Amino acid sequence: RNIAPATASDYPVDGRTAVCAAVPVVGGVKSYCALDSGVLAGYDGADLTIDLTAYSDTVDATLFSRAEL
Repeated sequence: RNIAPATASDYPVDGRTAVCAAVPVVGGVKSYCALDSGVLAGYDGADLTIDLTAYSDTVDATLFSRAEL
């Protein structure tokens, strides 16, 4: 639950710019960042940090193919 207004900032990720919101909460600040496409670019909280290190608009179809058993 936020305890004050959030602040916005930009965050560079792999040649793109993510938009971040730093939300003051009891015990600190949690930051959430997302690319324009909606992909999570970063999260920073007291217990966990997530950073997107690379992003591509294309999909490698072999990563989703079914393996023969």
